[in-house]
Amino acid sequence: MKKLTATQEKARKKKLAKILDTLQNGSAPEVLEGLKKLKEHGDATAIPVMVDLFLNHPEEEVSQEVKKVFLGLNDGDAVAPLLHAVSQNIGTQNKAFLLSAIWESGLKAGSYVTPLTDLSTRAEETILIEILTIADTIESDLEEEEVTKNLKKIRAAVDQDPEADTRNKLLLSYAEILTDKLIA
Repeated sequence: MKKLTATQEKARKKKLAKILDTLQNGSAPEVLEGLKKLKEHGDATAIPVMVDLFLNHPEEEVSQEVKKVFLGLNDGDAVAPLLHAVSQNIGTQNKAFLLSAIWESGLKAGSYVTPLTDLSTRAEETILIEILTIADTIESDLEEEEVTKNLKKIRAAVDQDPEADTRNKLLLSYAEILTDKLIA
């Protein structure tokens, strides 16, 4: 998003508030129109409303349009609310989709290694694959201390359930990616 003047930003926020109201209270055609406007005027504050639409709107056309918006995100601040949504009880496929929105949109997740690790240590294999993909897209300017703490968490998770062979292989792959990013 280009830098706006204070007046322009105030106007954008006012438009966004109207759009969010439409998304929450409008008919399906109004919601679809609101989603188009959201692409231009939206920011990360819209993520909770979008997640609600994605999970709960009865119209398939609306759900599909919400998915398109998620896959075209361009506000780096969207990573935190997406990870928050993924931490909720929303089902594996929904979690996987929201995680895929992070890497498919090209959002930078390097600041979120610890939340990703916390998620990975209790995640199913499908979720781990998405986390691996996100980790693969992280730039290599990670802090050594943070990576070391996260590697210990990963090792503890692997040691806690040695019978989970596939899951543990994915966790160890995640650890390897973090280590590689640190070395690079």
